[in-house]
Amino acid sequence: SITYHQVHIFPIGSDGARIINVSSTGHKKGKINFSDLNSEEKFDGWEAYNQSKLANVLFTKKLARELEGGIIE
Repeated sequence: SITYHQVHIFPIGSDGARIINVSSTGHKKGKINFSDLNSEEKFDGWEAYNQSKLANVLFTKKLARELEGGIIE
């Protein structure tokens, strides 16, 4: 997965370039626990998994908005 900062460091030179992020339906059950992002206070494997999938989806949507109108579709 390419991060927002890497897009600016490594320019993509071909028209129609794409960034693909693979996730799962786990994002639908995910909740971002901003007070304990690393699950240090309480760890549950499925909650952590679902939170990470939701974070991936939210990041991808934000990245798409930031890159809209550029060469990446």
